[in-house]
Amino acid sequence: MRKNLKSLGLFVLVGILMLQGCGSKSETASYDMAMSSPESGMIEETTEESDQLYVTKAEEKPLENRENTEFTESDLNYRKLIKTVDMTVETEEFDALMANIKAKVTELGGYFENISNNSNRQGINRYSSMTLRIPVLKLDQFVTNIQENSNVLYSNEYVQDVTLSYVDLESHKKALLAEQDTLLRLLEKAETIEDIIQIESRLSDVRYQIESMESQLRTYDNLISYSTVYISLSEVERETVLSKDDPLTEMKTGFTNSFYKIIDGFKNFGIDFVINLPYIILYVVILGGGFFVGFLLYRKTKKKNNKVIDSIQKESKKERSEDEPKL
Repeated sequence: MRKNLKSLGLFVLVGILMLQGCGSKSETASYDMAMSSPESGMIEETTEESDQLYVTKAEEKPLENRENTEFTESDLNYRKLIKTVDMTVETEEFDALMANIKAKVTELGGYFENISNNSNRQGINRYSSMTLRIPVLKLDQFVTNIQENSNVLYSNEYVQDVTLSYVDLESHKKALLAEQDTLLRLLEKAETIEDIIQIESRLSDVRYQIESMESQLRTYDNLISYSTVYISLSEVERETVLSKDDPLTEMKTGFTNSFYKIIDGFKNFGIDFVINLPYIILYVVILGGGFFVGFLLYRKTKKKNNKVIDSIQKESKKERSEDEPKL
């Protein structure tokens, strides 16, 4: 009888754990249960209190005041910031700039996440599109290096604050870990197959959620520690002159740029013409031969038609002369 009561009590306790898990505010649904369960032996602060703590810390240094300053180690301790830079640059020394970028990325401890280019194509200026990952504390140093060694046409930096999302994930992970410990202790005390199956089922679900949250936290950690830099690099014959002066200077600069673009257009046309000259000669020969054959056929047909017309005219004159009365 005592054994049945003990099994019944264990079954009721597992049921309470699962009901509390389903009624939680978050998808993990286990935080309040783990904190209130006498089996856990743990007392944790609430998610709201934890979030408020981080909000208070984040307010010490507003985000908008951090846009154009370097990040420090203290920033990363209490704020979770994802910084991204997008740049469009051009250069007359394509190979030198590419070598410089690769050397600087290695020096700063970053890496190339993706790179694509048309540097192997001939007859056109080269182009490269890169996605780089740079340690956040060395991001400004890298951007400054790009600005000093190329002509920057466009540059944009923006920051995404994911502090609250990060803290929420950590809080739910701790709650799930506490519930996992509780379930493991219950599993050791389980005496029936039914109890073991129910506990293991819930334990499997909890572990899956823990792994999912750990994966999200790792992704956040990578994005926070290594800023993302997008660079579109173009090779040019002459760098674009960017002017933000008075209207007269701006018009002069625009006229100069247009003039050089026209010259480049004629130059590119000449290069393309020479490159495609064999095809042009072939087309001229084919078209010339076609016209010549057509001309010969036209002359032959015209000559034949003229003979027919002459024959008809002679017959007509002969008939008229026979019909005229003789005097």
